[in-house]
Amino acid sequence: METRLFGAPPTWGPDRPLVLDEASVAALTSTGIPLPPGQRLTGIRTAHGEQAAELPASLRALPRDRLVALLRSAVHARGALLDERRVTGVAPLGNGRWVVRADGGSLPVDAVILACGASAPVATLVLDHRPPRAARVVLARLPSPPRAPSRLWRHPRGRNDLWLVPLRDGLVALLVGPTAQPRELGLALLELGLRDPSALPGPPDHPSCHWVADGWARPALPCLGNALGGEPTGIALSDVARQAARIASVLLDRGLEAAVGVCRDEARGLRPAWRRRRRAHARLRRFSERARERALAEAAPGRKSRLPGAVQKSLAGEAEIGRWQGIVAFLLLLWAWVRTLFRARRPQPAPPRSGTEIFVVEDDPAQAEGLCAHLRQKGLPCRAYPDVLRAVQAAAERPPAALVLDLALPWVDGLQALEVLRRSSLGQVPVFVVSALPPPASAERRPPVQGWFEKPLDLAALGQSLALAASIRNLAPVSPALAPPSSGADRMADDR
Repeated sequence: METRLFGAPPTWGPDRPLVLDEASVAALTSTGIPLPPGQRLTGIRTAHGEQAAELPASLRALPRDRLVALLRSAVHARGALLDERRVTGVAPLGNGRWVVRADGGSLPVDAVILACGASAPVATLVLDHRPPRAARVVLARLPSPPRAPSRLWRHPRGRNDLWLVPLRDGLVALLVGPTAQPRELGLALLELGLRDPSALPGPPDHPSCHWVADGWARPALPCLGNALGGEPTGIALSDVARQAARIASVLLDRGLEAAVGVCRDEARGLRPAWRRRRRAHARLRRFSERARERALAEAAPGRKSRLPGAVQKSLAGEAEIGRWQGIVAFLLLLWAWVRTLFRARRPQPAPPRSGTEIFVVEDDPAQAEGLCAHLRQKGLPCRAYPDVLRAVQAAAERPPAALVLDLALPWVDGLQALEVLRRSSLGQVPVFVVSALPPPASAERRPPVQGWFEKPLDLAALGQSLALAASIRNLAPVSPALAPPSSGADRMADDR
């Protein structure tokens, strides 16, 4: 079953309309589920190749909640599972199947159902149809796979492209700039945080930028606020975030061209403030330099009158200048050596001690909480983080005993994050990878990790490996009882 959904101009929301074509309506009604009568929506456009055309008037529009409920009922009626994810990448698996990398993991799928909303950075072409830039993907695993899509197409970046990077619950981050890419931004932030954790933009309540959803904004993780036209010297960061939120709202409501125009207008409006700030800095610097020169000139006669007469003559250029200069220099060096000898030495900050906690980097809250609950039950303290950036911030204060790393993560890919971590001060921390894909067959391509666990996870084996890593680092668990259960109750199923 393949159902194509096309988005209307309003943004994604519980009461926003979606559109069904006739083939999708027939596919749903064939399962015996009646569809309510739809309404015609104006201004809906779709693109085939390079040509844009109005959709036929026979399309039906349904609210999102109603449509998702119908899709779920239809898929369950065929004995399949349905789940909604935001896709971050797609790769061919062979035999007409695909591996879809979503925000909850990597998995092979049989059908891809497109819907509007959530604003993913990947525009997907299925059966020669281009959906809107804002695309949400619903994955369905069916018992009898239909014909696979012919090809999947990545939207090219333009000179003035605006990216919306999706996370959960319809929230997205705005990236502005001609070369802004989510993966490159995430890697840059990760390396920045490993060098100086205080330089990271901060936790979700940090006011450095905003996620934008349905035209309103709230604080969240970092975005390129300074790409609105240059370095915002003298401009408050909250003002830049509000401007980014306005641009994102225009992008969601009126499209890319209108958002680019608003971005240019905002940058044009900020330029006078930048010029005034730079001129004020230049005037202040010139004034301070002139004041310093004036103060030195006024203090020079007084300092000269306090010197011995022979030194005054030497400084005035008379004979014996070489001998007196040598004596004065020797005395100054001797006095500096005495001062440094008796000066109290500042205690050097001790390197952060390794903690006893295990960091679980997993963007799916259900999986993260389930895994942490199991590890705590086995006596291993655990803390969950939705992305690598926040885990690095916490590791700066106290490095973890071990790191459980998912590969499909927002902002930074797990393998790329692993390479950066190995080059940093956290390179000695044991890392255990959890993934829906098997490890690479060749030893050259295999990442340097202490363990690779495929989903569904064997929690008993993972707990034993983490306990062994903790004991090697002289970190005894809270409870020594780590024997695996005899039943398979500790296996955590994951359909992603």
